Amino acid sequence: MKNLINFMIVELKKMIKIDDNSRILFFGDSVTDIDFNRQYDHLLHGKQVYALNIGEKIKKKFPNAEVFYKGIVDDRTYNLCNRMDDDCIALKPNVVIMLVGGNDAWEEYSPELCPPPNQTLESN
Repeated sequence: MKNLINFMIVELKKMIKIDDNSRILFFGDSVTDIDFNRQYDHLLHGKQVYALNIGEKIKKKFPNAEVFYKGIVDDRTYNLCNRMDDDCIALKPNVVIMLVGGNDAWEEYSPELCPPPNQTLESN
């Protein structure tokens, strides 16, 4: 996990600019769900969950940056699509870090279990 976090930090530095004015959103499933992970002292297999680890490093370097955690246990990709307006767009982040798909992989696809999103996502 430490190698993955270090890799993500290096790659994030290449792709995005973060400063004290940044609004950073971690958006995803249980791996991003800070409230759920609180009951396990924010540890996953003995390691601090990635979102909190990276979020704390960002806050240490940029104390005025705002960091939001919008992860929900058991969410699948279609769930994130359905809550995109409320949990993402409404916060007006300038950086979104999204990790999702693990729960999708555990479940065999069935249209009854994975309905389409409430609305069609359009590119700008």
